[in-house]
Amino acid sequence: MYLIHAPFSKEKRLEQWRALIEIKKMGKAKYIGVCNYNKSHINQIKNAGFSLPEVNQIELHPWSQKKIL
Repeated sequence: MYLIHAPFSKEKRLEQWRALIEIKKMGKAKYIGVCNYNKSHINQIKNAGFSLPEVNQIELHPWSQKKIL
């Protein structure tokens, strides 16, 4: 599994996701996903017509509470 660590680079976000799709097509990863993406980040991928992440790993502990997407 390959994951994009965080959605920091708005300009490069879709380019990074496209690269992970290619990695999966080449057979170098069985699953691809993202970390700490929110609903708007996922919608950006969806609206671009790309396949959606299979995983969205999120940070969650008492000092980092997240609202449900």
